[in-house]
Amino acid sequence: RQYSFQARKKFTWGSLIATTSRQDWDLDPATTDLDLSPFPAASSRVAQSEGTWTQELRFESVPGPGKAQWRAGLFYVDSEIDGDAVRQFIVPPSVFVPPGFVQTERSVFAIGQENLAAYANLDHPLTEQSTIELGARVERVESNLRRDKASSNNYGFPVPPDPTLRMAESHDYVSFSTGLVHGLSDSLSLQGRVSLANKPAGHSGFTGNPALARFECEQSWSNEIGFTF
Repeated sequence: RQYSFQARKKFTWGSLIATTSRQDWDLDPATTDLDLSPFPAASSRVAQSEGTWTQELRFESVPGPGKAQWRAGLFYVDSEIDGDAVRQFIVPPSVFVPPGFVQTERSVFAIGQENLAAYANLDHPLTEQSTIELGARVERVESNLRRDKASSNNYGFPVPPDPTLRMAESHDYVSFSTGLVHGLSDSLSLQGRVSLANKPAGHSGFTGNPALARFECEQSWSNEIGFTF
C-alpha cells in the first residue's frame, strides 16, 4: 500500500513543494519446504512487515531559457522492518542426538533506520551553448537492530537461547555530481558527467553473528560521456 500527498506554493522567485508519503509492505507468510519431502518436518516460515514514512521540502527556481536554474531541499525517511522467522528441521542422529530429533528455531527482529538529507542542484549557463551542472547531497543516517532467537525440540531437551543482539550506529555521507553540457546544434549536444553516490550502512536480522549482521556502506563512482539527440 502506498499513499502520498503533495502541496505546492508558487512565489515570484520560484516554488515550494512539500511531499509526504507512506508505504506499507507485508510478507505473511513465505513458506519453504527445506527437504522437499512429503513430511512436514523440515520447513521455514517467514513473516515480515515494512513501513516507511518520507517527507520532502523542495525549493525550485522559476524555469526559463538562458538563466540559471536551481533546486534545493530537505528529505527525511523513517523506516521500520519487523520480522518473525520459524525454522524446523531434522537433526541427524549421533551419539548425543536420538533418532527423530526435530529442532525448532524462532528468530524475531526489528530494524529501524532514519535518514535526514539536504541537497542542492544548480544548472548554470556558461555560454549560449554550454551549461555546467552541479549537485551535492549531505545526509545523516541512524540505524539500529534488535534480534532475539529461541530454540526448542520435540524431546523437550533444554536449549539455551542465543544471546540477544542489540546494535546501533550513525553515519554521515556526502554525495556530489558535476557535469558539462555543450550544444553542438539545435538537436545535438555533447555531455560529460562525474558523480559519487552512497548507499548507507545498515543491519540484517537473518543472522545472530554480530560481524555478519552489519553491512558496510556501498559507494558508487561513475563517469559518463555521451551525446544527446
